[in-house]
Amino acid sequence: MKEGLKTFLRLLAVIAAAEFAVMFVVAALDTGSAVVNGLFDALLLSLLVSPFLYLLVARRMDSVREEYETPENLGRTGALVEKALEAVPSVLFVVDEDMRVFYCNRLARELIADANVLARKLGDVARCVNSTASPDGCGRGPRCHDCVVRNSVKEVYSGRRVFRKQTVFEHYKGSKKTSIPLLITAAPLSFRDSKLALLILEDIADLTEARALLPICAGCKSVRNESDYWQSVESYIGTHLADIKFSHGLCPKCIKKLYPQFTENDIPPGSPEERR
Repeated sequence: MKEGLKTFLRLLAVIAAAEFAVMFVVAALDTGSAVVNGLFDALLLSLLVSPFLYLLVARRMDSVREEYETPENLGRTGALVEKALEAVPSVLFVVDEDMRVFYCNRLARELIADANVLARKLGDVARCVNSTASPDGCGRGPRCHDCVVRNSVKEVYSGRRVFRKQTVFEHYKGSKKTSIPLLITAAPLSFRDSKLALLILEDIADLTEARALLPICAGCKSVRNESDYWQSVESYIGTHLADIKFSHGLCPKCIKKLYPQFTENDIPPGSPEERR
């Protein structure tokens, strides 16, 4: 819309310049004839009126643009939808039943690091370990039938949705084999006459890191983090799992130790180990 307005104003400016040039020629002739004088007066009037016409047209074009750029109208445009998909903070693909890629967003392109993505199979462009195990590529490897990503797409084509199914995606990054813990969400997507699947892959490496084997002090129970600093359990989990909040209490064993005046009846039962 803005480019159209600029083009229109440039056209009006050219017309004004042409009018001024004709006026200059007419004034130079100075024949005194009624025809020439009438032409001169008409061009002068046109030149005087032109700025007001330009302003009127510009204001109208701005008004049309403001009416067009409403949330309702923008929501119907493909450009806004594409920008929204590009901004999704997860890896996003649109694929068909055989995993051929029809669309991928910015994070997906960063994961793949391959400009030639469209119409190729997802396992091939992502260099999936299962895909590279077969010369025929994605879907033909000995373990492809167990692939959670491919099976999620199959579920979509069977009329079901998949919500945050956990898997570990193994692929090659350069010559290095890399594992990424993912949550897979898949939903049906119809476009024109094609039935497709929308795939969202959430990287949960930060969440699963806290579930891995942790070096913990046998005495004070502090946890050694990836920077070789010791943190309390609360601090470590709070750093790696920000959505977890702590509430503190006392187990039966610690109640006996800290408050010996309480009787057995005052202490809630714990596990067999705690009751010893």
